[in-house]
Amino acid sequence: MKKLILIMGLLLYFQIETMAQQDSQFAGTNVYNTVTFTSPINTDPAKKDYEYYIRKKKNNHIAGLVTLGTGLLLSGIGLITATNNTSIDSDATAPVFFIAGAVSGIASIPLMIIAHVYGHRAKLELSKQKTGFGVPPNVSKDITGFTLTLPIGK
Repeated sequence: MKKLILIMGLLLYFQIETMAQQDSQFAGTNVYNTVTFTSPINTDPAKKDYEYYIRKKKNNHIAGLVTLGTGLLLSGIGLITATNNTSIDSDATAPVFFIAGAVSGIASIPLMIIAHVYGHRAKLELSKQKTGFGVPPNVSKDITGFTLTLPIGK
């Protein structure tokens, strides 16, 4: 029992010492730069991962839906204004709304396409998996895999 307590105490002591060395290892190298700011957006072009592509997909998809909705709304206002006989607006109002809606609707198409492309890139990044067990050291650890997804429901 005494040996067990001694061994556990030594292991705890070594653990504390190694943690103290790791914490204080970089303490004297960068005295003036104590605050580091990390950007939530990955700006390094060489390190694009699943999260980067999903974020880009969501942003482009939302922008595409907003421009499509705006286009439909403006086109609807243009059509309603054109068919309204008691309107006090000038005759140029309806075509302006309708054309602005059409342009906004057409502008949403590239955004939706780009969102779709980023979705495929995200799936490709997710399917790349690191392997480590049983792979020789001179072979790349990146492999491409296939994934089968079965939606269960919400």
